[in-house]
Amino acid sequence: MVAKGEKATLTYYGLAFSLPFLFIFCAFILYPLLYGFTLAGDLSKYQELMQDNLYSMAIVNTLIYVGLGVNIKMVFSFFFSGLLTFKEHTLVKVLRVAYLLPWAIPALSAILSFRWMLNADWGIINYFLVSIGLPRVLWLNSYESAMACAIIFHIWKWAPLWTMTLFAGRLAIAPELYESAKIDGANTLYELRYITMPLMKRLYILTTVLSTIWTLGDFNTMWLLTGGDPGGKTHLISTLAYKYTLFVGDVSLGVSSYIILMPVLFILIFVLMKSVNVPGVS
Repeated sequence: MVAKGEKATLTYYGLAFSLPFLFIFCAFILYPLLYGFTLAGDLSKYQELMQDNLYSMAIVNTLIYVGLGVNIKMVFSFFFSGLLTFKEHTLVKVLRVAYLLPWAIPALSAILSFRWMLNADWGIINYFLVSIGLPRVLWLNSYESAMACAIIFHIWKWAPLWTMTLFAGRLAIAPELYESAKIDGANTLYELRYITMPLMKRLYILTTVLSTIWTLGDFNTMWLLTGGDPGGKTHLISTLAYKYTLFVGDVSLGVSSYIILMPVLFILIFVLMKSVNVPGVS
């Protein structure tokens, strides 16, 4: 039993140890967030954004980038995590070690290397195409190919993380379920439909929502790969907000351009909390 005085002392100690964290949280998270909402309070900025064709294009690009990037990445990760369960094959043993390499490489180095590979004049991809008699491709000089390259890089870079997460979820499924299904004559597709997918559904939804939240704020990929070019057509909301803030010099406009995404983020966070059964969320 802890005495009343000792309880109070422990409370003071706990508060004292929490103060540095509370200070950092208020100074670097809470205050910037509240200040951002203050800057975004000018309604004329939203009217300006709605009249900006570049911003409308950025919204469409964000929907394409997030919609295609996240869903293709998660479907690939789900099936690739299933491939990793066949541990008796030599190739799978190699893949179990190598598949995390894209995720382990620093993002800055990976994006700049990918951009160098796509260079129209001396990139290794065009060098290979020319060597087999095909014409050079201006990968980053057209809207369609630049968007496709950004989505492909996003999938390549982040699929290993979610593959690892889903692979861990697969390992948590009791092997006895598959053994019983095999005894009953079930094939691989039956096991996938009636055992793996129902038991992995919650984890799949959780990882997809979490990936969507992170991808909505992805700035590095598009900014370092295309810089919004050609002609500003490949801007995402995150990169355009950065341009408004630092290049145009209108901080309020930059914050307002991203604040529009906040309702979407709140809905995704609610779904995330719902999927992990956070108490009080119904």
